[in-house]
Amino acid sequence: QPDGNTAQEPDADTVGTAMPYEDWYCDETGVYDIRDGKREFICAPLKVINRVQIQKCFYRELKFRDFRGNDVTLLMRERELRVSGLSLAQKLSDRGLEIQPRKDEQMKDYLLACKPGKIADGVQVPGWQDRLGNGLIYVLPDQSIIMPGHLRAQKSLVTMFDYQNDLPQTQGNLKQWIETVAQPACRIKAGILAISAGLAPVLVKFAPEVINFLIHFHGPTTCGKSSLMLVATSIWGSHQDEMKSWNATEKGLLAKAIKSRDHALFLDEMGATQFDPDALTTMLYSLSGGQGRLRSNAAGESIGGDTFRTLAISSGENPLEAGLSNGSQQVSRGTVHRGIDIDLSHAAAELPEQERNSFFKGLRAATQDAYGTAAKAFLTALIERFQDASTLRDYLAREMGDVVADLGVPNENHVMNRALERFALIAIAGELAVDFGLMPLADAKEVRRAISTFARTWYRRASPQAVQTRHLEHVRNFILKSRARFHDSGKSAPPNRVGWYLYHKHLQKGVYAFTVEGLKEAAQERDVQAVAKAIKAAQLLFQNNGRKYQAKVQVPVGTYHQRVDAYAVLEDILSYTPEED
Repeated sequence: QPDGNTAQEPDADTVGTAMPYEDWYCDETGVYDIRDGKREFICAPLKVINRVQIQKCFYRELKFRDFRGNDVTLLMRERELRVSGLSLAQKLSDRGLEIQPRKDEQMKDYLLACKPGKIADGVQVPGWQDRLGNGLIYVLPDQSIIMPGHLRAQKSLVTMFDYQNDLPQTQGNLKQWIETVAQPACRIKAGILAISAGLAPVLVKFAPEVINFLIHFHGPTTCGKSSLMLVATSIWGSHQDEMKSWNATEKGLLAKAIKSRDHALFLDEMGATQFDPDALTTMLYSLSGGQGRLRSNAAGESIGGDTFRTLAISSGENPLEAGLSNGSQQVSRGTVHRGIDIDLSHAAAELPEQERNSFFKGLRAATQDAYGTAAKAFLTALIERFQDASTLRDYLAREMGDVVADLGVPNENHVMNRALERFALIAIAGELAVDFGLMPLADAKEVRRAISTFARTWYRRASPQAVQTRHLEHVRNFILKSRARFHDSGKSAPPNRVGWYLYHKHLQKGVYAFTVEGLKEAAQERDVQAVAKAIKAAQLLFQNNGRKYQAKVQVPVGTYHQRVDAYAVLEDILSYTPEED
C-alpha cells in the first residue's frame, strides 16, 4: 500500500495497472478509499488517463471495464465532475461500471483527485489534423494515428469521433495487395490511373490550390470501369464499406464527404439516378466547395458547416457532362475543373482482346481477398519522408508545374490549367506510390506517361476548340433536321418557331436568324453568348449592330415586316467541317 503523500501520474493506460494517489488507490481489483488508513472498496477499476483539450473545453479521459469485462474509454467534461455523485454514478453505471452502493460521492471525490499532468489534444474528425504538431498528423477513420517519429513522444492525441458503423475493414496484408491487385492493375494505363486516383485525396490539402474535385470513369458496361473502381476502393477498404451511391440528396452527399475527409469518396453508378442538370451542378459545386450547409438549432445557434477535403471518384455508363446537360443544355465552363470525365471505353487496350475479360475477372476476385492496407502504408511512408507539412507543400508546388508541362496538353487559360493540375496531382500520388514500393513499376515516370494519355483524351473533349466545334456541329445538325421550324417569307409561321430563314441581298446568301431560346435549343447550351462567339470565330455570324452578337434583321409578321434582334447564322454553316487536330 502506498504512503499516500504524493499523487503520481500513471505509467500505463491499462485498467489493471496499480495507480496510487493521495488518499486513494486503484489496482486491478478496484478503487479504494484509504483516507482513514483502511482499504474501503468504492468501485471497479477506474482510471483517468489524460486530461484532454478540444478547442476551449477540457475533458478527462476515463478508462474502465464494463460488466462483460470489455475495456471502455469515455471522455467526460470537467464540469460533469462537479455534478452530484449520484448523477455521475448513474452515467458510469449505464456504461457498465460496477459501483458500490452509497459510494457515489466518494467515487466523485476520487475522480476529482486524479489529475494527470499530461494534457492530450482531442481529435474530432479523421484526416489531417491541421492545428496539431507540424500539420503532418493523420488520423484514420478506425482511429489509428499516423505521425512523424519525433512527435510520438511529444504529442498525446485522443480521438473524439465515432464512426463505428463506417469503419474501413482490412483483408489480407500489404504484400498480398501489391502482388495480386497492384501488380496486375499496373499492366494497363487505366489501372495505374485507378491506383493513383485512389491515393491522391491525401495530397489535396497540400496542393498549391486546395479544392475538392471529382473524376468520373465512364464507358460501356463491359469496358472494365467497375473492376477499376474496385481496385481504387481496395486501397482504403472493402467495396461494400467504401462504395456509396450517387442516389442521394445534396445534404446526404455532403454528409458522406464530411466522413471522407482527406479520404477518397467513391460514388457508384451515376446512371442509376435521374438528376436534374441544375441539381447535379449544385451538388458538384457544393462538393468542390468543401463545406457542409450551415443550419440553425432550436436556440437559433448556427451549427453544421463542417469542412472537408476529398477527391470523389465516380462511375457510370455516360459521361458526367451528359448528366450535367441532360441532352438539352451543355455543362457550364465552371464545372470543367470540378468534374473531370475519364473515358475508359478502351481501358484494356494494351491487352489482347481475348485476355481482357479474364484480366478484369481476376482483378475483381483479387480485390475481394486483399484490401484496406495500402492507404495506411502510403500515409506512413509519406509522413516518414516529408516529416512536416511545409516540406510536402513545397515538394508539390515544384512538381506540379513539371508534371503539367509533361502532360503534353496545351495550357490555354486559367480554367483549363486548373483541370490539368488535377491530373498532375493524381500523377504525383502515383509516382510517390512507386517510390514507396506500392506500385510495382520499374520507373515512376511510367505513371506520368499513363496519366498524360487520359489528360489528352479529356482535352480533346473539353478544350475551347472542342467546345466551339460542338457548338457549331449542334447548330448545323439542328438546322438540317429542323428547317421546318424556321419562318420563311411567304409562309405562315410554324407553331414552334425557333427563328426565320432570310435571303440577304447584299451577302447574296441565306441567313438563319435565331431567337435567343431557339439558339439555346439548337446548340444545347445555356450560355447563348458563348455559342454566338464560337459561330463568329468561325466567320459564320452576320453582325450589323455594332459589337453586338445579335443583328438587326427584317422578319415577316403576318403581311408586314419588322426589324428584330436575332442571332443571324450564315447558311454556310451547313457545309462546315471542323479542322483536323
